[in-house]
Formats: sequence, structure tokens, C-alpha cells
Amino acid sequence: MKVNFEFDEKDFLEYQLYNCSKSELFLKTRKKSRESIGIILISVAFLFLYNSYIFWAIFFSIASVILYIFYPLFDKKHYKKHYEKYILETYIDNFGEIYKLDLDEEFLKVKGKTIETIYHTSEIVAISEISNLIFIILKNKYALILSKDKIAEIEKIKMELKELSLILKINYNLELNWEWK
Repeated sequence: MKVNFEFDEKDFLEYQLYNCSKSELFLKTRKKSRESIGIILISVAFLFLYNSYIFWAIFFSIASVILYIFYPLFDKKHYKKHYEKYILETYIDNFGEIYKLDLDEEFLKVKGKTIETIYHTSEIVAISEISNLIFIILKNKYALILSKDKIAEIEKIKMELKELSLILKINYNLELNWEWK
């Protein structure tokens, strides 16, 4: 299979967010942050209650419940903004460049203006498809990002990638409803 592809910062951001959403460590960290804020505010409420400041005890109790409920919305925006800045600082030179992908049963070759990389297909650990992107995920935690909107014969490529996943005995993860939460 040979295909030309390119990706932009939006595609790369979506990959970073997808990758984070699949990381157990990242999910645990987000959960701990949410719980920590709730525990701190409830502790402050109990301190005020203990000292007979009922108004402030009620205020911090209500605030802890509100923050616990709405923290995921803040957290979602915070991480998205963080990764947007990181991607623009780190990968800006890669956007808009057209890469050539040559993939067969033995090798995965990627060639661009400034890079030429060859991986053995045994380095592929999974192929994931979301609504607008396909990721070929490698052992070194890198991934090739294929934008469905920017590739002409995407259905043919999807079929070849599914066949390759069967040959390599790796997962082809179809998550068309995935969204960053």
C-alpha cells in the first residue's frame, strides 16, 4: 500500500488527546486531581464547622460539590489548551508537509522532505480508527496520523490496514464515537 498523507495541528492535537485518554496513568492523575480538590474544600468546610462558622462551612461544602461536578469541564479545556501550546511549540515544522507512506507485510516506510524512516511491521502494536483519523501506533509510542479527510482512497486504505492487522495479529480499534472528555 502506498499513500501520500499530511496532517495539521488539529489532527496532531486529536491524536495527543486520544493517546492521553487511553493512558491509565493519565486517567488516574485526572481522577486524583478531582478528588483532591473535593477533599481539600470539604476539609476547609469541616474546619469552619468545628469553629462554629456555619455560613462558611455551608459555603465551602456547596463549593466542593459544585467544583466536583464541574471540574471535568475545566480539566478537559485545560489539557486541550496545554496540548495546543505544546504542539505548536514542538511540531510546527511538520504541519503541511506531504509524507509518503509505503506499507507492506514486512516494512513501514515513511518519507518526507527532511525524514526517511523504516520500521519493521513487528513494531506496529495497534491500529486505531476514530471518526476522522487513523493511527498506526508503534512500539516506541510514536504513531502515524492519517487524516481520512485528506486521503483520496481512504476506504481502500482502511481495508488494507484491517487485513494487515489480521496478518500481524494486532488490534484494529474502531472507535468512531470517541471524543475527548
